[in-house]
Amino acid sequence: MGTAAALSAPGAVAVTWWGGPGLALPFMTGAAAGMAYLLLLERGVDGLSSKNGTGAASRLALTSLVLVAAVKIAADSSDSAALLREQIIAGAAGFFLYKAAVLIEGARGGEGS
Repeated sequence: MGTAAALSAPGAVAVTWWGGPGLALPFMTGAAAGMAYLLLLERGVDGLSSKNGTGAASRLALTSLVLVAAVKIAADSSDSAALLREQIIAGAAGFFLYKAAVLIEGARGGEGS
């Protein structure tokens, strides 16, 4: 999870440079949601050996809830549909940043952190 956090700050700077400061917050919100999802996924994998691990349905429900909340907050804070679309794309990019972190950790041969 440390790699995902390390990618978030430069990603926010790049998104701010590319799309303006209004996209940094959705990107960082998406990155935080991605790190939370990665943590839940890690706990789910760790719980496979025991019977009381969280299921895929609860992870999907949490992810969907965070996405709906992020869209609602973005819709309330902006007037333009184009800006809303850019905010959703920035948030999704931040969320999927955890996949890049997983690939980097896999290439380095890390156990994940």
